[in-house]
Amino acid sequence: MKKKAFVFCLIGAMALGTCPVSAEDGTREISAAFRDIKIIVDGKQLSTPAEPFIYNGTTYLPVRAVGEAVGKEVAWDNDTKTVTLTTPPPTIEADRDTIGNLDFELSVTPSGKKERTEILRVNEKYENGSTSYSLYYYGLSDVSITIDGQTLPLAQALQEGKLTPQDIRRKGWQDLENKEIRGGAYRDGGSVDYLYGDFTIIKFNTLDGLRDFYIGIPEMELNALEKQYYPYSRYISIEEVIKHYTYLVTSTENDPELKDSLFEEGLAIMQEVAKRDHVSDEELQAAIQKYQEMCGR
Repeated sequence: MKKKAFVFCLIGAMALGTCPVSAEDGTREISAAFRDIKIIVDGKQLSTPAEPFIYNGTTYLPVRAVGEAVGKEVAWDNDTKTVTLTTPPPTIEADRDTIGNLDFELSVTPSGKKERTEILRVNEKYENGSTSYSLYYYGLSDVSITIDGQTLPLAQALQEGKLTPQDIRRKGWQDLENKEIRGGAYRDGGSVDYLYGDFTIIKFNTLDGLRDFYIGIPEMELNALEKQYYPYSRYISIEEVIKHYTYLVTSTENDPELKDSLFEEGLAIMQEVAKRDHVSDEELQAAIQKYQEMCGR
């Protein structure tokens, strides 16, 4: 058990680049051999913030630096003392001066789960600029596309350049005009969704210019999805948050708990919007003070 606890601590230390000192973590001093160990990845030497070492015949490497060098996303969960390495979805670059009128059909397999899965990151280049996308399946286990009689996974078709998310959006407009789909709607000043007979394509025009595509089953509620994954995208600025929540707080009568809850909710959203818009700490503190004064706090 002592050895297991020690190795666990060591992995956490490598992920963070720090050395734990708490006895509660099972930390103890060791004798390690530092022998100028080099790490070569694809023929290139890797520079790491922590020097590799040898202990009891095993070579220990900084997991974050090595993981990221081989294309993994590395995360450290301090609560569970867990290092997680995941393979990011593939990214494609597409040069599209014009968008063709593609004829295709999508078929989906519901998973029965209310969750999203990122399957592709897309950078499209057009005459009027570049656009970045992420493509998600929501509540689906598979999405296939049929183009010119060939059926293949949608992610593969996108990755091979057979079409782009913009093509899907264009076809959505065409099918809407031809009354082949149930309808389309703009939400929150820019989001648009196209409702087909057996699935829904949703395109978010987020404030930072990135656009995320969701393909999901019809039972999915757009507002619920936005609330879960884009709770702050509807706010244009901190000033708008202040205005909205000041009204909610000051118009709530005879319910101190609700007033406090609304005030704290507004404060949390202000901080998230500030993070989204890279607002300085000084500007954020000034905005918080204004918010407190307007709410009578």
